[in-house]
Amino acid sequence: MLLEMVRTVPGHIFVGSASSCHKKIEQLLVELFCKKNGCGSCHDCKQISKRSYHALCWLSPEKGYTVESIRRVVERSVLVLDKDSHFVFVFDRAQTLSNACSNAILKTLEEVSLGYHFFFVTNNKQSLLPTIVSRCLVTDCGYDDNTPLSLELCMLMQEPGSIPGDRVLKIFEQIKGVDQDQAIGLANQLMTHWLRMYRAALEKGESEQADRAYRALNVVQDMLQRPPMPGGVRLFLETLFARLLVTT
Repeated sequence: MLLEMVRTVPGHIFVGSASSCHKKIEQLLVELFCKKNGCGSCHDCKQISKRSYHALCWLSPEKGYTVESIRRVVERSVLVLDKDSHFVFVFDRAQTLSNACSNAILKTLEEVSLGYHFFFVTNNKQSLLPTIVSRCLVTDCGYDDNTPLSLELCMLMQEPGSIPGDRVLKIFEQIKGVDQDQAIGLANQLMTHWLRMYRAALEKGESEQADRAYRALNVVQDMLQRPPMPGGVRLFLETLFARLLVTT
């Protein structure tokens, strides 16, 4: 089902941890390009695994994207492909695309040449321009960070008033081991949790619980509009916790 959508819709956003998104994309690429039904062991599959396949351009700049690098993508994407051929651009860490870079690729997304595909990998869909999101299919790949600290943080944020204060302090003392991607992943997990709670409350006619979940959703969504900067993970998580505690 997903492969067929990828074949027909050129823009696709993969949301989740980097490893879970990469795994999903590599699986799709193997299904798309392998001539042996996604065998995983032929030359094409090995090239895909190394991200060096001839019809794949995997972008993951260490110092961020530049308008010039996006222009090179645009120039490449207007070349005519052979019939039934495909070419895939992967934008890793798409949440780091500046507005200028996003706008540079937007026109291409509106009028994609036949056979080209644009994959955006992000841990925070909220950080992408709405105009890009509206032109893409979105796949939730999930977050694979199941360390004890991450699980405790998630439980804490889901029921902020249910954990004793001394335990809360101990949890936040350990936050120095959490990086930006993990913090954003946690916030997205909370979005999923509170959305599930909201829908369940509506189905049961529990208006008070639905209002509580809706308020929590707004808090998390607002926080994701301003993701943590380097060195600001603890402040981000403490602020998120405090706002959820007051709201829910």
